[in-house]
Amino acid sequence: MSANGSGITKLIGAPGLAFFAPAYSPDGTKIAFVSDMSGPTLLYVMNADGTGVTPLTSTSGDKTPSWSPDGKKIAFARMQGGSLVQVWSINADGSNLAPLTQTNTWELTPAYSH
Repeated sequence: MSANGSGITKLIGAPGLAFFAPAYSPDGTKIAFVSDMSGPTLLYVMNADGTGVTPLTSTSGDKTPSWSPDGKKIAFARMQGGSLVQVWSINADGSNLAPLTQTNTWELTPAYSH
């Protein structure tokens, strides 16, 4: 998109589906986002031009991705049991999924320090 708002390019989307919380990787080549396009709300990554859409997770309830400064990891929030939201981490290639918090509160918007 140009500075005046013209030249908008739709990267992904379909009627009736949700695509939200996009986050560009630090080098600008990838976008992490959350969508219900395959049923449950999962974490995805795609190339910045909209190609190569890949699910990183397989459990519903993912929200608000945030890239690590080196672009190797993505922190995100995940609803668990319908009542708690905790922070999880996953490598940008979908490996090494791990919880980062285990509290009795909502941990909704993770962010790496830059």
